[in-house]
Amino acid sequence: MTDPDGQSGEWLLVTTFRGVVGKVVAKSRAPETVLEDGQDLLRALKKSRALGAVTDMGLLTKDAERVIRAAIARRRPTVGEEPVAFRDHFFRPIAIPVLSGADTVFAVWLWIGLDGTIPADPPLTGAWAWDIKARPALATYGPGVGPLYRRDDLKPGKQYDINEIAAINASTVDVSAIAPRLLDPVDGTTFALAPEPDRGQDGTSSLAAMRAITEVVYDPDLDRWEWRGVTWDVTHVDPPSNTPQRVIAQMLAGPDVWTATAYWWPIQLVSMTGSRQRPAELHLDPETHKADLRADSRAAVRRMIEELDHAESATARVWLGVNEGGYAAYDVAAVRLRDSTVSAAAVSLRRAAE
Repeated sequence: MTDPDGQSGEWLLVTTFRGVVGKVVAKSRAPETVLEDGQDLLRALKKSRALGAVTDMGLLTKDAERVIRAAIARRRPTVGEEPVAFRDHFFRPIAIPVLSGADTVFAVWLWIGLDGTIPADPPLTGAWAWDIKARPALATYGPGVGPLYRRDDLKPGKQYDINEIAAINASTVDVSAIAPRLLDPVDGTTFALAPEPDRGQDGTSSLAAMRAITEVVYDPDLDRWEWRGVTWDVTHVDPPSNTPQRVIAQMLAGPDVWTATAYWWPIQLVSMTGSRQRPAELHLDPETHKADLRADSRAAVRRMIEELDHAESATARVWLGVNEGGYAAYDVAAVRLRDSTVSAAAVSLRRAAE
């Protein structure tokens, strides 16, 4: 028996950032609504109209928790071993884990419905973590992030400089609101995000709307502070808006132009449009993943930033290291984003004509 409309049950997203059963933070019937403070599993199940025949919700909750713990331990989808009987109905839980880049489970999609029913798939979901004390911060993605952002180049478990993979960090949340929580982290801090990335690459990009729940975690075994997150797709129910930042970036974009939204402080780069990666010919430092700015170009960059303090736009020509050796000239154009609470600009980079 199939369940195309999900009438016999709904998916509940349960956080497991610390390896234990946490709170319900989203539901498949309204995935665009994030329960930032979370909801106890028992309470969430009581609100499920599909479980109206259940009189002992505590027993069903315990069975659901067992399946979630089994999914955490096995790191694969898990089905309840025996159906739970209530009156003339039989229910069975299903748990689908969301794996991080370290092969641990950051969340589980839980479904409880009539035994023998095949539910529709839960929203496309991925898990990620930032090492926020590293300089620059390093991001690691789970196997679901690549499909979520349509990025075949993302390798699960590999560490990326956040500037190297800036397109994955695009968010409508103001950077000034996020930064203090990451620069001075407090273990257990949770907050939600609403990314609206231009996902995809190689001409297949499209606007998307997503939601994310995150938590700051101190890992004593690794002596490391991590910002852990789970992101899921809500484009089908809450299409993205075309923000002023994106409009300006698109105006600057063109053939062979790399376009980004840049913040002066505290994060250098948070979103990209146009070409999906930095220009391939740029030589990047293997340790920092940053481009090699020729010494005599630093003054030009400083002048451009100073000019943007009082002007709407600014341009500069800089020299960057390239893979074929030596340096090449690039023309930089920036338009100040006046609606941002921190200094920011849409910036384009184009290789100058020889």
